[in-house]
Amino acid sequence: MVDLLHPKNKVSDIHEKVETLEKRLAAASGEAPEIFMTKPANKAQLRIAQDIEQNNAVEVQGLRELVKHIPSQT
Repeated sequence: MVDLLHPKNKVSDIHEKVETLEKRLAAASGEAPEIFMTKPANKAQLRIAQDIEQNNAVEVQGLRELVKHIPSQT
C-alpha cells in the first residue's frame, strides 16, 4: 500500500507505482496496452509478445494469436 500523503513519496514515484500496478493487473487478466491481441491472452502469451518486441528471435509453440500481434507493430 502506498501512503499518498507521506512527505517522502514524490508524485512521480507514486505515478510509477500506480502504473506498475495497472500493468500487473492488466497482465493478470490477459491484457497489455502496448500488445495487440484479438482475444484475451495469458501471461505466457503476453511475455512472448514482449520478448518478440525486444529480441531478434524467440522460439515459441502455438503462436496463432502472436502472429496477429506482429503486423500491428509496423
